[in-house]
Amino acid sequence: MSGLTPNDPNYNPIAELLREVADAAAAPAPPINFIDSFSFGKMVIQGKEYSSDLVILPDPDPAISGQEYKVLAKWWRPKGHEVTASDVAAALGAHVKLLIIGTGEKNRVRVRSDATALIKRAGIELIAVPTPEAVKIFNERAGGVRTAAGFHLTC
Repeated sequence: MSGLTPNDPNYNPIAELLREVADAAAAPAPPINFIDSFSFGKMVIQGKEYSSDLVILPDPDPAISGQEYKVLAKWWRPKGHEVTASDVAAALGAHVKLLIIGTGEKNRVRVRSDATALIKRAGIELIAVPTPEAVKIFNERAGGVRTAAGFHLTC
């Protein structure tokens, strides 16, 4: 706000409105806190406990589901501790801008170069970090940018 009041001769309601819109757009999105907690081998998401690797994708129709994101349990990767291009296909199909990979508590999972190249070609930001950090990043950023994530829950 400019500090001017409607009684001030220099007050311009359109300029004031535009300033308010610009300020709101510049403010970071609030955290969504979709993921309640993570501990080795267990993730709790909106009160439901998961004990296998999982993927979180934007819900294609949140107006119907009432949820901004959906969880796909049992994320199985043919190469185990390697994320390949085929492992990130669902994220690419969801037209996300950010892909977060939780690489496990001990950072054992690696994102292969074929996956990294595909993600980069699609114009998607990739963050691959240990799962505890990935959970924090997801909760902080998923409210402001279309995000997908894959989480390795153990090593």
